[in-house]
Amino acid sequence: MTTVEHTPTVEPPAPFTVPAVAHLGGDDLPWVTVDEGVELKVLQVDLATGLWVIRNRFQPGVQIPTHRHTGDVYGVTLSGAWKYLEYDFVNRAGSWLFEPAGSVHTLSVLAENTEPTEAVFVIHGAN
Repeated sequence: MTTVEHTPTVEPPAPFTVPAVAHLGGDDLPWVTVDEGVELKVLQVDLATGLWVIRNRFQPGVQIPTHRHTGDVYGVTLSGAWKYLEYDFVNRAGSWLFEPAGSVHTLSVLAENTEPTEAVFVIHGAN
């Protein structure tokens, strides 16, 4: 009697799927006025992970009420200048900012700016 070995057929893994790249032009999303002298564009929201990516445009002299975020915040300033009243540094075009979760701050745009201040913020947690 001969025994025939049976090797089970193994399906090869599914081919790797490359996620689609998302692109929007600068004018594809609207500026939304949220307060006098404050506009924003929502670039991305992922509610499942608590991620918000927003672009803000502030007019000279604008001040945002004191607040804090529940998660870390990263920011880059594109134009103009602004600061947190609680700190001595000034954010100018090209500045990078890290705010640890729970830090308290009051965003103030320099009144002597001759142009709007624009910044992009990556916010984790509640916005």
